[in-house]
Amino acid sequence: HVFPHGLPEEFTLVFTLLLKKKSLRENIYLFQISDKQGYPQLSLDLNGPESTLALRAGSADGSGVPVGCVFDGEVVQSLLDLSWHKVALSVQKRAASLHVDCGTIETHPLEPRGAVPTTGHTLLALRARDATPVEMDIQQVMVYCDPSLAIQEACCEIPGAR
Repeated sequence: HVFPHGLPEEFTLVFTLLLKKKSLRENIYLFQISDKQGYPQLSLDLNGPESTLALRAGSADGSGVPVGCVFDGEVVQSLLDLSWHKVALSVQKRAASLHVDCGTIETHPLEPRGAVPTTGHTLLALRARDATPVEMDIQQVMVYCDPSLAIQEACCEIPGAR
């Protein structure tokens, strides 16, 4: 019901969130779409211990091997500072761009992805190891059918953001 027309090949995913101290030691699915059997088809994973943010999706060749990219570095690590942040992920046909607090962080290439079935479940803020909810605050989650909207997001609700 979340995506009645399916998830487009290109899109923007926006989160305004505040991680809690307990969640910093976890690997978290911030966003995940699974099939009817519960297998992840698309996910945005935050690995607290490694300070990485990873996009994973099913491959276009149907091999079952996920494709995606991993964002890391100082700005991804800043998400773990127990403050509010806006995370916008722009997913284009062949690349993904990460924007944190309205600044472009980096862009990575993406291998061809398969269509994402949306007949399963759409999940937010789950612990990867046991699929239980993670303690965090989420002010907003938006999915736009336009990958260019990531750079148009305002950050007026985030103290100190541009």
